[in-house]
Amino acid sequence: MCTYSGCHEPPAKDKRRCQSHLDFERTERAKKMAAGLCTTKGCNESASARLRFCSVHLHLSEVAARKYRHHYTPEDEHRFKTITVCDWCRLPLKGEIPHQDHDHSCCSQRRDGKSCGRCLRGLLHRYCNMASVAWFEWYEKETGITLPLLADYKNRFPRRKHVQG
Repeated sequence: MCTYSGCHEPPAKDKRRCQSHLDFERTERAKKMAAGLCTTKGCNESASARLRFCSVHLHLSEVAARKYRHHYTPEDEHRFKTITVCDWCRLPLKGEIPHQDHDHSCCSQRRDGKSCGRCLRGLLHRYCNMASVAWFEWYEKETGITLPLLADYKNRFPRRKHVQG
């Protein structure tokens, strides 16, 4: 049965609600988006011009995304929110959103972009993550030589033993 309160229609294929209620929700969401309102059910706060959520629900969706994508713990989330310097170059982040580095040899085959959570390392500038660390890892893979800067970084962020989730 459809999970909409009081509805006794069968659910649509691979869904929890009947087609009528799916269409209704889609229409209501479109109306809220056109009016510039948050699309979260029950919320009527104004939304960002380019996003579908108000500031409260946007923050909650970002936290949920990090937990889903990287198996973040509450401690990881706290560190993400309070970090002020890049773990690679040790220069200030200056308001830049840090990028989560992980050992790409561990999770590189995953097509969903998720990491296992055990191979998480530091929080870095975007450039440090995508260029510097990537180059050092490529060099290590090609030559079998781990340069001291990468060795120090790996020692500061050892592999985790357990992951919640």
